Amino acid sequence: MQQETAAKITRGSGKSRENIQKKKAAYTRNRILDAAEDVFNDRGYSQTSLNEIAQVAGMTRGAVYWHFKNKEDLFNAMCERVREPMRVLLEETVRKKMAEDPIAQLVSAHECFMREMVGNAHYRKVTEILLLKCEHTVVATHILENKRQWRDYISDLLQGALESAKRQGALPEDLDVPMAVDVMFSSFWGMIGDWLVSPGRYPDIMAHAKRLHSAMFDLFRTSPNLKKTG
Repeated sequence: MQQETAAKITRGSGKSRENIQKKKAAYTRNRILDAAEDVFNDRGYSQTSLNEIAQVAGMTRGAVYWHFKNKEDLFNAMCERVREPMRVLLEETVRKKMAEDPIAQLVSAHECFMREMVGNAHYRKVTEILLLKCEHTVVATHILENKRQWRDYISDLLQGALESAKRQGALPEDLDVPMAVDVMFSSFWGMIGDWLVSPGRYPDIMAHAKRLHSAMFDLFRTSPNLKKTG
């Protein structure tokens, strides 16, 4: 009995040590990602080295390489850390709203984005890096691919909601949905890029974004240039 009890304690101690190690590894990884956000944001992608990120994180270069293969791997992980929670949030919103009111779904999705952009410093920094601090060079083709994948994901979500709105009669049957998606995507990210460069132009970015969103739907309902051709 004593041997069995001792064995259980040993196994429990082993699991406890393993949990502590996992927590330490997650803490270290997040410190590196936090430092990467700051350095990429300050210096841009091409001018940033892993040595600089390690110094800001207060770690050795070896510690960075323990968690990430190279700068590209670190950059992608930095982006994914803010995007995965956003995917979950958006997909929950879609499931709740799509069947009953696809326009409300789009409004909710838009509000989710804006709340994250304004209230989540990590999301805002990564967005600023992607929009303003990355050079599209032959050695950084993964950045373009990263942007394309996210754009495709958002475009699919928008297209599904707009098609559903057409079927329910909330938008014209002859609406050119791919063109409408381009309008939404370009307007939203154009506004965000402008806000990041000149925040003083938007005393209330949330209210401005809401008006822009409403204006786009007025356009979808009335513009002859957004009707399907051929």
